[in-house]
Amino acid sequence: MFAWIPGVGEKPFSIMDNEPLTLGILERGEFTKKFSTLNIGDEFYIRGPYGKGVEVAYGQNVVLVGGGCGLAGVYLLAKMLSRKAHVISLLGSKDKLHLPYINEIKKYSEVRIATEDGSLGVKGLVTQLFDSTIEKGSYFFNCGPKRMIEAILPLELKYSSNEKIFSSVDYITRCGVGICGSCSDKSGLRTCVEGPFMNP
Repeated sequence: MFAWIPGVGEKPFSIMDNEPLTLGILERGEFTKKFSTLNIGDEFYIRGPYGKGVEVAYGQNVVLVGGGCGLAGVYLLAKMLSRKAHVISLLGSKDKLHLPYINEIKKYSEVRIATEDGSLGVKGLVTQLFDSTIEKGSYFFNCGPKRMIEAILPLELKYSSNEKIFSSVDYITRCGVGICGSCSDKSGLRTCVEGPFMNP
């Protein structure tokens, strides 16, 4: 989804929750600094979301893997999928300060955490959270940086088939409608049109 502040600019953000609409925003540049100063009643505009959904059959096991900016999308996925599936969330971050919505995610899924500095959960990377308690044939939804997703795909393929693994890579998104191609993977699939979740 894109947020636009007239006279400032427009940026894509992950939707953390749909009721009420909650965006995942890291304050980094001019736009996000301005966005964080908005008050109740100030105006900004949104467009999107873009892409298409993925169906999961009732009664399935689902594993959500989130890291980096991808953590912002895990809560809404857990909330939606928990209505018909058993959900486990594997979350990785550099430290406990970069793990948003943890208590909310726990309402809808079993949560396992890895932090690089050991400030919460296991000290290490999200790849260390894979173990024998993950059911064979589970669905996997990955949200995060390309490097993280490349590291976890071989692990997931030990538990499931390619058709049940979906990844949303943190690519730069500019237009949101498939014209610019900045969010395309090596095969030309675009997260804003064919995604956000695509098979590897």
